[in-house]
Amino acid sequence: MSPSRAGAIPLVLLLIMSALVVWRFHDQSDAFDVYFIVAWFALIVFVVGSQLVMTREVIVHADDEIEFVGWAKRVRVQAREIRSARWLLGYQAVRSSCLVVNHDTGRVYLPSEIRNLQEFLSDLGKANPSVRLPR
Repeated sequence: MSPSRAGAIPLVLLLIMSALVVWRFHDQSDAFDVYFIVAWFALIVFVVGSQLVMTREVIVHADDEIEFVGWAKRVRVQAREIRSARWLLGYQAVRSSCLVVNHDTGRVYLPSEIRNLQEFLSDLGKANPSVRLPR
């Protein structure tokens, strides 16, 4: 299964679970149930939103241009515009951590499961020696 399809499975499960919650509590008007449903949908919006903007592929072009491809956006920057790359939690020991790449116009989040991550970091170090890379 491709990494992009594997990332969509939790989203589908969350949507199914949210539909079941709404169906179960649609005829009750207890305040706790309403708060629970609102909190549940807030969690779903957060998870779906973060999955949409998370980078799923890194493409290094020949002219030292790097393209970060996500579901909802595509960011293309020059290697010299990247200032730093660091782990979100400060280290890679946490399996669910992600790499934060800061560049001149913003930041991009890379999950640690991207298959060419080490290749990208070595290419970035060669193209832009002044960038701070994670240890």
